[in-house]
Amino acid sequence: MVCDGAAIRERLIVWSLLILLGGCARISEVASLTSSPHPPQTKLQPGVHKLGLSEGRDGLLFIPVALKEGKPAPLIVALHGAGQDAREMERIIPFAEEKGIVLLIPESRGSTWDFVHDSSGADFQFIDKAMTFTFDHCLVDPKRTALSGFSDGASYALSLGLVNDRLFRHLMAFSPGFLSISKRLGNSRIFISHGTKDRILPFEQTSEIIISTLTKWGYEVRFRQFEGGHTMSSKVIAEAFDWFLN
Repeated sequence: MVCDGAAIRERLIVWSLLILLGGCARISEVASLTSSPHPPQTKLQPGVHKLGLSEGRDGLLFIPVALKEGKPAPLIVALHGAGQDAREMERIIPFAEEKGIVLLIPESRGSTWDFVHDSSGADFQFIDKAMTFTFDHCLVDPKRTALSGFSDGASYALSLGLVNDRLFRHLMAFSPGFLSISKRLGNSRIFISHGTKDRILPFEQTSEIIISTLTKWGYEVRFRQFEGGHTMSSKVIAEAFDWFLN
């Protein structure tokens, strides 16, 4: 999963933030998601379903064939990168199918997640709505829920996830750019990956700082550095999924 035309747009967005980090919007503790796992109202058949929650940018819900009747399933919420949509994260669907994981892929309201530009809250509100939709149609294991993302989506997943550790026991950040919180907020387990040849978000100026900060705050962080650029490799995805389930 490599950025192409969107990479240039993302590079401009993120580098301006890294230079002017003090000016980026911070996710507030009030960004608390209200949704929670509950018995489903109507079950959906296995496969990929459109959420149908928005006429414009919307999202997808994937339900694996491997789900067992009456057994709560693990859930991963996957957030795309800047300038992308849910299709960017479709390549992780085979991994979710293999492991029997429900996969929710919501889309940002704009070209990237709102905390990059402002703190309007439109994105976390839509994620909350999408998660309620998921719980209405899937029996989810509350102890095996993860918020994940790539690039801007990874930064948003880390920040929003740490605020909502009640809901997300696990966080998976593939090539994140920065954190938008300023203190420890919970007890989530964290997986971070980053390529050694990432020229869009160089590790030394992004994940290295993030990991140092999270470790100082006392978080448990699994870090996977790999030979490559601004991407999600199949090997790293598989490792992250195994980490999540074990």
